[in-house]
Amino acid sequence: MLAPDGSDLWVLSSYCKANLDADKKAFAAFCKYLKAKDSAEQTVIGLQVENEVGITGGDLDYSAEAESVFENHVPAKLLNAIKTAGKGAVYDIWKGEGAKKSGNWTEVFGTAAGEFVSAWSIANYVDSVPLPGRFITTFRCTSTPPSASSTAGGKRCRMKSPAAGCPCQSTGYLQMVYTAHRTGGAGY
Repeated sequence: MLAPDGSDLWVLSSYCKANLDADKKAFAAFCKYLKAKDSAEQTVIGLQVENEVGITGGDLDYSAEAESVFENHVPAKLLNAIKTAGKGAVYDIWKGEGAKKSGNWTEVFGTAAGEFVSAWSIANYVDSVPLPGRFITTFRCTSTPPSASSTAGGKRCRMKSPAAGCPCQSTGYLQMVYTAHRTGGAGY
């Protein structure tokens, strides 16, 4: 990453494809290892993809790649999610800046643009890391899924395979981490 003065920061950039490719490769290799070593016992119930992501020593990445994203339009996917949420700090800032349906990060989010573009970039990076490992291994559900009617009454789902019909494991992703992240659930 680059600081505003062009000096290097000791932080890997979420805009760097080589970083992302290396993380994906390492994560997939780890999933293969887990499948080989833990398929029978299934002692591992989930993986945390990254830990305490952020930018140390700066407010955002000032590399050419990052600047290009910052000057481009805010993704419609993000604006739709904010509008759909209808509440929260990001929603309030968006509304306070005129609830624009399009524009670059500064036009849409004002002084919060730097923080928001960084959060968006880092979140997309972290969401992409487990993708190559998603069908290598799955983890058994050890917690009641938020919307699973088959586990009503607090019973714990213990299915080990998506094919077995566990409502928590419908896609084969690294479910316990991915589902909790996507639904805002807890206990995974």
